[in-house]
Amino acid sequence: MKYRKAAFILSCVILSGATSCGKGLDSGKNDPPQILTTAQSTETSAEKMTSQEGASQNSADGEPETESASKEDPAESAAQAVGEEHQGSVEKASENSTVSGNGGNNVTDKNSQAGNAGNAANSGDSGHSGGNSEQSGSTGGNVSSGNGGSTSASVQESYTAKITLKTSRISVDGSGASVEGTKVRITSGGDYFISGTISDGQIIVDTATEDKVTLILSGVSVTCRDGPAIFVNEAKKCTVELVDGTTSALTDGGSDKINDGVIFSNDTLRIRGNGALDITSRNAHGIAGDDDVIIESGRLNIKSVKSGIFAHDDITISGGELKIAGGTNGIKSKGTLNITGGTSVITGGTKEEKSSVYAEADFNYTGGYVYAAGNKVSQPTSSAYPYVIADVGDSGAAGAQISVFLNGSEAADLVSENAFRCVMVLSPEFAVGGKFSLKLNGTDKGDCTIAAGQNIISAK
Repeated sequence: MKYRKAAFILSCVILSGATSCGKGLDSGKNDPPQILTTAQSTETSAEKMTSQEGASQNSADGEPETESASKEDPAESAAQAVGEEHQGSVEKASENSTVSGNGGNNVTDKNSQAGNAGNAANSGDSGHSGGNSEQSGSTGGNVSSGNGGSTSASVQESYTAKITLKTSRISVDGSGASVEGTKVRITSGGDYFISGTISDGQIIVDTATEDKVTLILSGVSVTCRDGPAIFVNEAKKCTVELVDGTTSALTDGGSDKINDGVIFSNDTLRIRGNGALDITSRNAHGIAGDDDVIIESGRLNIKSVKSGIFAHDDITISGGELKIAGGTNGIKSKGTLNITGGTSVITGGTKEEKSSVYAEADFNYTGGYVYAAGNKVSQPTSSAYPYVIADVGDSGAAGAQISVFLNGSEAADLVSENAFRCVMVLSPEFAVGGKFSLKLNGTDKGDCTIAAGQNIISAK
């Protein structure tokens, strides 16, 4: 069976003195996940943490602070307009379209993706189709049905408010949100359509405990110099929805050790939609949550000082295209990690003890594609398919070309700009009896006949 071909570039500092992957680890479902190192690390997984709503993230991550490489703000760009003609009212559309494109994530399909299991969590909430979210011809920040400058009743039925970000003036058309200088504070549940650019501002969600909030991003660019670009202080659940055909960009700053993500949420955070989102962390994590983090769809490109995605409870990836370059860990869950779909290209940082993929409790894999390169990796505690971990030792130098083959055909072609010591490949294409092999810079480094469960090969 033909297998997915991927290409990506991972940008990190060259690793020195790191240890390599270990071998022969038991992948039994009831055993705690292991961390692969040459020294056969004796780290064990802690029990799944209980809910920590509102708790500080300062001590839980335990990672040392890292200085930002750059403190310059990106040039302020104009908001991307959505130009489709509006017919009738702005409508809510069907739930959670699956992303089939590979957008800005440098992931190229050899065949169409079959592994994006869709929307495993919270599928009962209504979604918004990005193509129907914005009306051309509106004036004065209002969306109208052809009457210049007037706000139609259909807009109020579709969005609780429409928020337009500008450095000189932020406008709110609707209810449930207020402006505090260069910050927008959302204080009631609902759907908020957000567009525009602000070079030093913040979107704050601070509602009643049982309120659900959806932030619909349409070509948004937000840089916050002293905290998260999006800060969810209180809500039952916050959904970030990416409008189809748009790219949004979020950047944080400062040195906040508690609210330490470009997107930071004290409560359940969900990301979906057919648009793209670029996240640049100057403080700590890319996406961070005291509760669950759920990625259902969208094209995410995350570069972070610390972990690309971090959660105190659970991380679930059920779809989308993710490219993550973490300064410490690529993905880190203090609870469970569940991957059921999507395509994830992940690299960890340059520190010896950090991982491309780390789960403190169970790591459950049932579908989707994962290509992970780093110093260590947590093996799945349960997997619906066989998987391969290659120990490359010191041969995983920065700039090495990693070529993966399945049954004699090239499955993936990866180029890494940072040093790495192990490569993990998870794929629904793997089957018992198949042939797996790995090349670095065109040189054969190891192969195996795929057996059930975990397959470790030496590629030193």
